[in-house]
Amino acid sequence: MLLLRRLTAASIILFGLLITIDGFSQKDNYKKNDKKSKAENKRYEKDLKENPNSAAPHWRHANIVGAFDFAEAQEAWRYYDKALKIDSTNAAIWSDFADYLLRVHEDMRTSLALYERALKLEPDNKKLQGKVDDLTKKVEQIQETARLRSIGRSDHRKVDHGIKYSVISNFDSLQALTLNAESPYAYEKLLKRFLEDDLINEWETYLLCLGYAKTETYSPYSDLSGDLYKNNKDGNYDKTLEHEQELLKENPVSASMYRELMYAHRRKGENEIADRYQRRVQRLYEAMIFTGDGTCDKPYVTLTTTEEYALINYLGLYSTGSQALLTCNGGYADKLSIMDRDEKKGELYFDVRLLFKKMSEAFKK
Repeated sequence: MLLLRRLTAASIILFGLLITIDGFSQKDNYKKNDKKSKAENKRYEKDLKENPNSAAPHWRHANIVGAFDFAEAQEAWRYYDKALKIDSTNAAIWSDFADYLLRVHEDMRTSLALYERALKLEPDNKKLQGKVDDLTKKVEQIQETARLRSIGRSDHRKVDHGIKYSVISNFDSLQALTLNAESPYAYEKLLKRFLEDDLINEWETYLLCLGYAKTETYSPYSDLSGDLYKNNKDGNYDKTLEHEQELLKENPVSASMYRELMYAHRRKGENEIADRYQRRVQRLYEAMIFTGDGTCDKPYVTLTTTEEYALINYLGLYSTGSQALLTCNGGYADKLSIMDRDEKKGELYFDVRLLFKKMSEAFKK
């Protein structure tokens, strides 16, 4: 006990030192960056006075600010824009702007358009041609990957089925149906139909997921799809499919896992299997949409946090990265901030009581 106290005390002292050191480091960096920024702004103002009608001061300033290793670099595009409004016939400005967007903002498509604009001004520029060719190939690869990974999009956020949310969210009652071998909604019966690609409806698919949540293999925070994604990203499609059948037995209702398996099969030209998995992904997400409307009154029911973000994508929305755990409709819910394609912001809510219930049961064992 005494040793533990000493270690704890030492850890606290070390932690305090680290905070102090990090604080000094941040202050030093801020001073250094602020000094660097002010010196460049002073130089820029002098340059503007000497060359008031030229694009060059804005161009030079954009190149310098764009090379900063702190946040100010994010805004350098404004000065390229100013330079091009004065002189849009200078291929080098277009090229430098493209270099900047690619390096700082990782915007391949816009960068490619700017390189192509520069190349029109200097069609014999071999260096520019090389940049256009290289980036065209990368953009095409990204587009091909997006096509092969596509599972489609939903055109609705809710289903008007007339079933009260109090019924849909009565997990104990519904799971009892899946545990009854005589019921048409027995888990094993639904699973057999699902794996045989019988077109079970959203209600049946939802009950299938609830039935899976009662099995020993249900693990709310396992990341099988994450490992498969890494394999696919590295081009190791055979490794993704190496344990395909075992993975399906372990979690036959993971939409994210099916998507990775689908993508690997498509990369190998096995489109029939890939299409089958795509249909399963869509059914699982449509079943999630069936459970609610994404509001705090009727949050979507989910088995894992991974599927929350995946459903956002399926709805054609974007996650802004902001998340909070709160109480909705008498239970825990995740609130995720979202944005649509018109950059309109909002929230989606997900009922996570099944996750907490499983964790609670695990702690009791």
